[in-house]
Amino acid sequence: AHRLEVTNRVRAHIPTANQFDLGFEEMNQDWQGAVTRAYRFLGRELTSDTLETMQAYTSRAAAEHGYSRHRYSLADFGLSTGEVAEQLAPRSLEPATLAA
Repeated sequence: AHRLEVTNRVRAHIPTANQFDLGFEEMNQDWQGAVTRAYRFLGRELTSDTLETMQAYTSRAAAEHGYSRHRYSLADFGLSTGEVAEQLAPRSLEPATLAA
């Protein structure tokens, strides 16, 4: 909740065109598409060599550690969807410094 509040406070001072959001669901569903979108936003070229290197890394991680995607649930942390939604619901932000 704290990170979200600070992020929202900072984002209020940044033009929308300079903001980029990338969520875990998007990465889990299509990481190559998500990375391509991120590179495009940054105005960077995503080469086939870079994609191949990323694919090799994810394949190695999956083979060595069984990692292929995030698999956390709120219940793992003793939380419910309602509790989290309540904590993260938009609030009116009082004027504050960006360092707060």
